[in-house]
Amino acid sequence: MADGLDIQAHGTAGEFDDVLSVNQRVFAAVTLWLVRGGVAAAAVFLALLTAPLAGAGSRPPLTGGSMTVATSNHTAGARGVRLTLTLQYVMRCANPGPGPLVVSFPAGMKLPKQFASGAVKLAGKPVAADVDGRQVTVTVPPHKGMLCDMMGVGSVSLTFARSAKLANPAQAGSYRFKATHRSRAFTAKLAIKPSA
Repeated sequence: MADGLDIQAHGTAGEFDDVLSVNQRVFAAVTLWLVRGGVAAAAVFLALLTAPLAGAGSRPPLTGGSMTVATSNHTAGARGVRLTLTLQYVMRCANPGPGPLVVSFPAGMKLPKQFASGAVKLAGKPVAADVDGRQVTVTVPPHKGMLCDMMGVGSVSLTFARSAKLANPAQAGSYRFKATHRSRAFTAKLAIKPSA
């Protein structure tokens, strides 16, 4: 298994709701203008167009993707484990999209205050990773060059190598990981076995 974290995601039709609703509002306004005159239509047009959009930024994170977590050692208390998180979601031209990717580790999982250079890799390339308590943040860089318009399930990997100095929880059990990226939320569980 290569050291790394793989992330993939899936898109949903809900992402296009705003576009559809805007078209419906424009159609209603134009129809009213033809029937009742320009003054009344203008007022209704502004009301229909702006009111619903005011709360567009407050929608909760999308949950249309999936995530898995894999480790090189499932034993409780194991140190220097290699950890791989895989997210799946719909991407444009297999590009995960720029922006922060935030991974929340479960209580009991031990993290260093900072990672050694090269200990974390994104899509196989070393990436800077910030540690804040139980959260680790890396930044997916913007794509360089042109992107195709094809939409489909894509993947991206994030690698926590042994040199990242992660340690499993001391107690056996099922531990939940969380991740967010580009308004998407993911969760996955990792099973930890009792030590011999």
